[in-house]
Amino acid sequence: VNLHKDEILRDFPQVDQVLGAGSVDKILDALTKTNDTDQDFSRKSYLESAEVPRTLVTPPHYAYLKIAEGCRKKCSFCIIPKIKGKLQSKPKEQVISESHALLETGVKEIILIAQDLGDYGKDFFRKDGLTEML
Repeated sequence: VNLHKDEILRDFPQVDQVLGAGSVDKILDALTKTNDTDQDFSRKSYLESAEVPRTLVTPPHYAYLKIAEGCRKKCSFCIIPKIKGKLQSKPKEQVISESHALLETGVKEIILIAQDLGDYGKDFFRKDGLTEML
C-alpha cells in the first residue's frame, strides 16, 4: 500500500478505503466511512506500542510476541524490506512489559517472532541484542 496507494486508488475507483499494514486498529472506522481523504498508510506494527489490546488466537498456554518489524538486509530474493521497511526493534522495556501482560493472562510459553529474529537490537547498535533480551 505504501508504494502503490496512488495507483490503487486511480486504477480501482470502487475502492473506498486503503489502509497500511499497521492500521488494524482503524479497520472498523474505515468500514463505516466512504470517500475519506484521511487514509492511513502507516507501516507500524500492529502491536508496535502495545496500544491495541491483545486477543489471543492461540491455545491459552502460549502466545507469539513480535519483537521486531522489517529487515536491515537487502537479499536479492526477498521482498520483506520493501513491504515491512527497515529493521525496527521494540525497546527491551516494551518487550518485557508485553511479556508480563501475557503472563498475567495465564500464558506459560512466549514465542518471540520477527522477520529476522537474529538481528533484534542491531538497529539500536547492539551486537548481541537478542542474547541480551533473553
